[in-house]
Amino acid sequence: MRKRRPFAVISGKQKKKSPGEKIVYIVLMLALGLLVLQVTYSLGRSVFASLFVDTVISENSVLEHTVSASGVLVRDEHVVAAPLTGILHWQVPQGERVPLGATVATITTAGGIQQKVTAPVPGMLIKQLDGLEGELQPKALADIRPEKIDDVKPQQAESGEDVQQGSIIFKLVDNYTWYFVARMSRQEYNDFREFSPSARLRFSFAPKEEVRSQSAKLSETDDTVTVAFTLQQDIDGGFTERFAEADVIMRGTSGIVLPSSALLLRGDETGVYVVDKSVVRYRSVDVLDVAGDQVVVDGLRPGFSIITNPGLVREGQRL
Repeated sequence: MRKRRPFAVISGKQKKKSPGEKIVYIVLMLALGLLVLQVTYSLGRSVFASLFVDTVISENSVLEHTVSASGVLVRDEHVVAAPLTGILHWQVPQGERVPLGATVATITTAGGIQQKVTAPVPGMLIKQLDGLEGELQPKALADIRPEKIDDVKPQQAESGEDVQQGSIIFKLVDNYTWYFVARMSRQEYNDFREFSPSARLRFSFAPKEEVRSQSAKLSETDDTVTVAFTLQQDIDGGFTERFAEADVIMRGTSGIVLPSSALLLRGDETGVYVVDKSVVRYRSVDVLDVAGDQVVVDGLRPGFSIITNPGLVREGQRL
């Protein structure tokens, strides 16, 4: 039997890289690192943009120029008192226009005597009373100072309620012409007068309705101007409310209304970024009007997704 010969592993020497090979290796590693960094940056930027980019859908609308005003409503109001003491029963509902001589209510005394209460003038029946009917009348517009009128709690007599002789139980309002006497800052008044003495008003108690008006200055101080707006259009609440806030709409411009933050400047050109099939595209626009932090533009169709913080993205980026 043969004996196995012992053997040993002789370590060899690793071939050293030449200087040229080292340079190529370093260049390849740097290129690989840059590629990984670029891919990571692109993916990170896309993820960041998708999380934080804000958009709005372009829609046709109207950009309004408005100023605010607060004041009181003044109407031609004729109050009617109870002719005797007794139990009141209404014959006409609130807000109905009644002719001269129409029976508005009846009062029954404790002894069973019933008396009709008729309309001394034609007008709209308003049962809600605030005690300012005598103070606030159209013939005294020039003397009205809204800031000096205290707020009051309206009251209304109900059917079946006892009323005292001589107490005011309802009023009849001429619903053809009414007034809004309001205070404005001098700057707001100057802005308003720059356009026109006529304007549309949108009251806080009827925010979906607008009424046309003509205005006249009643008085002024160094800081404020008191203005009377004449109105001849019925709106919900116009004959029951007394104190009101209103937007005075001076003019409006139609078009695509966007936040001004969406605009981009490229030299002399103005545009916006839109998202088209998940890709950021640039669209040039013409700015038609500016009001506050909104603009109205031309050059876009309704339905575009507009980026409102364009500084977070670049053209051609995929979101």
